[in-house]
Amino acid sequence: MTTILVPYDSAMRLGMGFNTYTHALCINDAVQKPGKIPATENDLRDTDEYSPVSQKVTYSSKYVDKVSDVMNSLNISGSLEIKLQSIGAGGQAKASFLDTDKFKQSDLNFLIQVKVVNNKLIADDVTEFVPIENVTPSQFTDVYGDGFISGYVEGGELNGLVSIKLKDRSTARDLQASLKVNAPFAGGAVHAEGEGSLDMKKNESDVEGERTISVAWAGGGDIKAETATDWTIDALKEAAFTFPSKVAQVPQRMYAIVTKYSALRSFQTRSVNGTPLDYENAGVYTSMLLEAYLEYKSIWKEIQLMSWDAEHNLVTLTKASSSTSMQTYATNLKAAYKTAKDAYDIAKAAEDKARSVMKPEDEGAVTKRSRQTLRKPLESNKVEPYAADLFGLDEARTDCRFEMIKIVAEVDAVTFDPKVAIDSERKHMFLSPSIFRMLMPLSSPRGSDPGIKQIGGTAYVDPAGQQLWTGDRSKMHKRFLEALDRHSSMAGSFRYSDTAAGTYIDSGSSFYTSLDYLNRDMARPTGCGIYFQASGGKELPWLLFINMVHGQKPDGGYVVNRVGSAAIGRDFIGSSKDINGRILKVEIGLKKRYPTDQHATVSALRLTDEWGWRAENGTADEWWSDSAPPEYSLRGFWMVMGEVIDRMGVVWGKDPPS
Repeated sequence: MTTILVPYDSAMRLGMGFNTYTHALCINDAVQKPGKIPATENDLRDTDEYSPVSQKVTYSSKYVDKVSDVMNSLNISGSLEIKLQSIGAGGQAKASFLDTDKFKQSDLNFLIQVKVVNNKLIADDVTEFVPIENVTPSQFTDVYGDGFISGYVEGGELNGLVSIKLKDRSTARDLQASLKVNAPFAGGAVHAEGEGSLDMKKNESDVEGERTISVAWAGGGDIKAETATDWTIDALKEAAFTFPSKVAQVPQRMYAIVTKYSALRSFQTRSVNGTPLDYENAGVYTSMLLEAYLEYKSIWKEIQLMSWDAEHNLVTLTKASSSTSMQTYATNLKAAYKTAKDAYDIAKAAEDKARSVMKPEDEGAVTKRSRQTLRKPLESNKVEPYAADLFGLDEARTDCRFEMIKIVAEVDAVTFDPKVAIDSERKHMFLSPSIFRMLMPLSSPRGSDPGIKQIGGTAYVDPAGQQLWTGDRSKMHKRFLEALDRHSSMAGSFRYSDTAAGTYIDSGSSFYTSLDYLNRDMARPTGCGIYFQASGGKELPWLLFINMVHGQKPDGGYVVNRVGSAAIGRDFIGSSKDINGRILKVEIGLKKRYPTDQHATVSALRLTDEWGWRAENGTADEWWSDSAPPEYSLRGFWMVMGEVIDRMGVVWGKDPPS
């Protein structure tokens, strides 16, 4: 490969050196015209001899399951992306539309691209490699890179990423395995074919789930249709089809053409002190490093959230279990670190000995080379489950940061020596993110009031074989199913209702249930507060807080059953009322967040007792209701809640005999 395309940067100049692995700009005028004449913009020649412009247009739409797949499609350097992420600078501008967290949370991601090439501008006579005196072989790549900028590509590029978080996640694997996407360039159809168990040929709108559409383009000016108010699949389709004609009118430099030094006759015939490095085999390894780095970024955020929840007593932490395989892996990791450390110590001792007899004028170059070749290995992770408390989470956060540093160090190692990427003996340089997750404590929601009595202790098996809930398990949130199993012994005293129809399950939401702090002897509620988050004095169906009082404790305080937000702040509106009788009917109000939203969320709550007394808050477009089974009345609620209340149901409790 003698030429490659890299994203254009306004700081680029003809003849400038370039590192194709790191996408770093190197020395100016590394290559000039014969006679050592620097290249200028006037030396560019349009290779397209046709008038008007003869465009080359490429439409593509494909399923992507890795962030690195998107980066490769955008011609973005994985090593540079890691470097920018590590210093907090974010990604390259071209990839700024990509939300990596949203990408990882989604079940299906489709990358839609339109690439338009109007013309190629080439400087044919920029062919004379101009070396600099006193550049040592170890400095060659830092100074010159491995290629030079020999031209540009003008045109435009449109990138759209459609991310779908499925309502029914059980179909995700089949869709991922079977979909070969023809949309949106085939009439909007999503055609599935292959070995998956699904047999479907649907319009995109038939795939139920939360959609996120991210769009970025260069060239073409304003490409969105005048009638379009937001980015939808139809708006993206229309923009894609009209994009080439707009690029013909408003082109832009999209890529720089980089030619390898090895393609120059002048480079081959000159006696050059050093040679460029070959990075062609480093791409696969770097993509893996990028995926691991972004995964650790996600883990870091999870630890931060878990620490906050644990500090505010919102979750119960459980230490992860160890295994024989984990212990064996830890032994191998420790042995690999010892081998690397011993090799470093030997090389360092030899380098120190050589330095002691070195001439002062040679010490600078050797010092620079030794810093690159002698890298002290970072200590390996102990591969032991972290303690299930704030101290353990703090240790996990520190170790997570060190694993990210190790990945950055590995990028530096590949930059200095590309052979690192194909070294079969180079293992355990950092801990796999999936293994790191196995070491983290497990968390489960609980009440924030330390005075609340928790379920636990003596196991209870209902002699009648009753169940908490008898619905279709395949359609429910995994946290709901975990709660069913966790509280199965309570089936003789409590019941879960079904869910309010029409609400949407967000797989990234948190699950709350009153059964995490109820016990069989707890009295029915005597007071209830219903609070909805408010903005500008208006009720919004965003977050709900329910505060139920179940009588007084011996110390004079109240036994409280809380579901939803951790506390009532200034942004919540509502009131608390006394409850005189048994609440036998619960109505849950539903409302769409936006007029175009397909899914309703919980926006109101209405409680009715046996005497007709009613407590109510919120507004709704439609209502879902459930009545208590015989001899049962309201004890609490369960809900799946993220940015909104995705699903909500009732916890009914058995009343004592009259």
